[in-house]
Amino acid sequence: MSQMKTVVGILVLFGFVLGANPARAQLLAPSDRTAIHDEGTRGGGETTIVNGRRELRDLYEKSACEWTSGANMMALAPHVRAVLDRIAALDWYFAFDLEREIRALDWCLTGRLVRVNTQDKDALTVVENSRAEQVAIRVLGTGEVYVDQNLFAQMSEKSRAYLLIHETIHGYLGLDVARRNEKLRSIVKALSKVEAGSIATRASLRYALSSNKIEFAGNADALDPFKGYVLYVLGGSARKRSVLESLHDVTAFLATAAFSKSFAGALTDDDREVLTAFNPVSDFAALCKSSGDGFVEKMFDGSKNLSSELALAAVSALSDRSGLRSKVLSSGHFTARIRDLIDRLSEARASIIEARIAAPSLLKFMSADPN
Repeated sequence: MSQMKTVVGILVLFGFVLGANPARAQLLAPSDRTAIHDEGTRGGGETTIVNGRRELRDLYEKSACEWTSGANMMALAPHVRAVLDRIAALDWYFAFDLEREIRALDWCLTGRLVRVNTQDKDALTVVENSRAEQVAIRVLGTGEVYVDQNLFAQMSEKSRAYLLIHETIHGYLGLDVARRNEKLRSIVKALSKVEAGSIATRASLRYALSSNKIEFAGNADALDPFKGYVLYVLGGSARKRSVLESLHDVTAFLATAAFSKSFAGALTDDDREVLTAFNPVSDFAALCKSSGDGFVEKMFDGSKNLSSELALAAVSALSDRSGLRSKVLSSGHFTARIRDLIDRLSEARASIIEARIAAPSLLKFMSADPN
């Protein structure tokens, strides 16, 4: 399988029904791709006739890509949120990773796609695809997905959602897996059963993943006690702000970092690296620096338990926002800290005075002849 190391795969095999038409896809080796595209990668501007005038082909070419993000694709397929939530109810770590992968892909909305053979060479089942149409193509190794936006627009909301999942699942499935396309279709169908409730336990979901050779190293069982912290560290700034705004004891929550080694083995390799390198103090400071005034003021309004280390790091990070920094320093948090410090200094001063008063008598007692 050395040739497959550099393969650019064309994959879909997704059941899009147009009447009785399922959509098609397949994995193609580089030589197959070259045969189809006839080395069309050298460029060259072309014109076409539009309303009797010569126009640049690029401006009218339906095959041109309108690139969009995974987040935008999720907005075009909003039902995917419900699917991911149902998966998360059984295995929150896998659902989190799956959504993260959907968002990480680059999606090309374009015109008609090439048609490719959808049958595994080692297939044991018959794929009924005589009226199939190509709705999407995943290009392995690049994070690119090509989508026929006309067919996509005709799909039901449910099928749109599962198309996103289908294309993303390719990344969890080894290229050398026997009957790969069959397993891909099978796991997508299994995930639809999770949504329907017929796969209702974490063990059943894991069996579906493992039997279809899905590669995911995370272990939610070991991570369950640290779920909130793991999702916080791995999540984006919006998630972090939402979490911290809902907490009173921010210091105690971020102190979970001390326990990271106890669950490191249950994380994927990439996530383990992130958790290991995470510094809650510098991350909190960076979050305050990149956030709006409202979030920062809420952190320092006196309702949060912030350690001195967290607070001072955040204030230092606000050096280029003098107005906000002044507000923070005069906030409920710091006025409470100052009052506490004054009380402590007063107690210390009183203790010192008492010591000074008692010192002569104590020295006299200590120097007295014990006999």
